[in-house]
Amino acid sequence: MEDTTFREELISYQMPMEIVDLLVSMAKGIKSGEFSYIDNTLEKLSAENR
Repeated sequence: MEDTTFREELISYQMPMEIVDLLVSMAKGIKSGEFSYIDNTLEKLSAENR
C-alpha cells in the first residue's frame, strides 16, 4: 500500500496527525513479505522440553 493511501485512510478515522505520522513511519520500515515467513521453532523447542 502506498504511503499516501495509508495516510488518507488513517486520517479518515479522525486520528490525530502525530499518530498518523508515527504509524506511517512505522509502516515504511516494514519490508514486503517481512512477516510472511512462518516458523514452528517455538513449538519444536516446547515439545523437546516436555
